[in-house]
Amino acid sequence: MTKLAVFLGLSSLFLALAAPPVHAQIPYDPPTAIDGSAGGVSFVLTADVDGDGDEDVVAAAFDDDSVTWYENGGIPQWAPHTISAAANGASSLAVADLDHDGDLDVVCASFDGNAVEWFRNDGGTWTAQSVASSVNGAVSVDVADMDRDGDPDIVATASADNSVLWYENDGSWTGHVISSTFIGAHSAVAGDVD
Repeated sequence: MTKLAVFLGLSSLFLALAAPPVHAQIPYDPPTAIDGSAGGVSFVLTADVDGDGDEDVVAAAFDDDSVTWYENGGIPQWAPHTISAAANGASSLAVADLDHDGDLDVVCASFDGNAVEWFRNDGGTWTAQSVASSVNGAVSVDVADMDRDGDPDIVATASADNSVLWYENDGSWTGHVISSTFIGAHSAVAGDVD
């Protein structure tokens, strides 16, 4: 009899914990697809790419090997602009004004291409610039001034090499190994932690 009482007690507790929470429903509009044709979207971020004061969307599509920014023309109007159609296995993005010309450039990790590159934004015309072409399993990128010289540098992970790397914005993107012992290094996030 005791076992049955304990079982019922636990069942009641379980049912009480599994009951849905009671709260007010917040009305949301249904989601609006920005681009239903992009293949294997692997990374999305927002930034004011065109400098018009509203947030645009930048996306990497792994399967399509593409990087695209979507101009915010007022929801639901999103005009696609191709940054690159040759980012082999585009897996991660970051944005910053790498060349100090007043507009945002885009950095991309290309997993299948084992590369990190940046795309120079010259007023809506995008030019690919190589940062490194031997980042074995490039998965993630971020931008930060690692050496405090006023230039944004690039931090990246190479999952197949178990490495976290940074590339110095010195005109030739000199590479530095932060660590080569992060098994399957995946996400690069730069910040001042101390």
